Amino acid sequence: MQASNAPTKSAVPFANSGTKNTIPVASQIGVTPGLASFTDGFPPLTMTPLAAGGVPPYGADFNGILNFLSAAIRWSQAGGGYTYDAAFSAAAGGYPKGAMLVRADLTGYWLNSVENNTTNPDTGGAGWVNPLAGRLLGISKYTSAGTFTFTPNPLARSWRVIVTGAGGGSGGVNTTAAGESKASTGGGGGGTTIHNYTTAFTSASVVVGAGGASGTAAPTNGGNGAISSFSPVGGTSISATGGSGSAGVSTAALLPSQQAGASGGVGSGGNLFPNIVGGNGGNAQFPRTSNGISGSGGASYWSSGGAAVAGVNAGGNVGRFGAGAGGCIAQDAGNFQNGATGGDGVVYIEEYA
Repeated sequence: MQASNAPTKSAVPFANSGTKNTIPVASQIGVTPGLASFTDGFPPLTMTPLAAGGVPPYGADFNGILNFLSAAIRWSQAGGGYTYDAAFSAAAGGYPKGAMLVRADLTGYWLNSVENNTTNPDTGGAGWVNPLAGRLLGISKYTSAGTFTFTPNPLARSWRVIVTGAGGGSGGVNTTAAGESKASTGGGGGGTTIHNYTTAFTSASVVVGAGGASGTAAPTNGGNGAISSFSPVGGTSISATGGSGSAGVSTAALLPSQQAGASGGVGSGGNLFPNIVGGNGGNAQFPRTSNGISGSGGASYWSSGGAAVAGVNAGGNVGRFGAGAGGCIAQDAGNFQNGATGGDGVVYIEEYA
């Protein structure tokens, strides 16, 4: 059989507006002569010659039978299924192995794994399984700073959420003396937490922290990365702090010098990996009489930090996806460089049936 062999469908059951009887289950012999039932079908009296006292079958019975059958076919053609029916189950001797029922809340299905099953799957009845359980339904990603509302898929039964704070910005640099080399360290990477939710919720507030601002050549420090969070209605809130911004560097520092990078953020509240720490920003090296190298940005769960720079004069490299910004470098009198911005945080959601 091929898909092109599908029979014609009808949106209207047979005798939808015609005269028809509702066919009873119980035998009508001795109740109404000649009336059909699901127990007897058309009784023997309708198959007896009229001259011998027989009764012709009722046309309304024919319409009723065909209406009942075609209504079920129409429902099947529309893709309809059936929920658990205790009375039907008892009368039929239970559901057969392989039977598929619609969940009572109409959000999925139950698959029967045993023969003659009379238990109710919607109340934890034995032998029934959710054939879609564990299937990935979809992924939602929030990677730009802001506040958002997440609405879960109604078919979902669990959610894995990863929250990462924003990366720190890197400080600016200025130099005034000939031969002087100065470089800023890297901003810290945002922390991360991972949580598995198994209790349904109607919506959740999603906050994606903004990456720390770049330091200017005044010089000023890079900004701290902001907190990211996920807060379901009536559920556990989780969050992660951003990485620290790195310090601006001026001629007041001792030369030659090495400076330590900014610290990373930390996650909080998760039940799988609660407190993943963001990477610290890389150290900066600036000898007095030769070119230095800036610090690289601290890594996040998602990305390495902004790259370090080396040479005479170069601005910082921005961070991505919660990573810290790389520092900048300047040499000789009258050279000034700005740092770079840290990466905005990340909230990542996987939904499972």
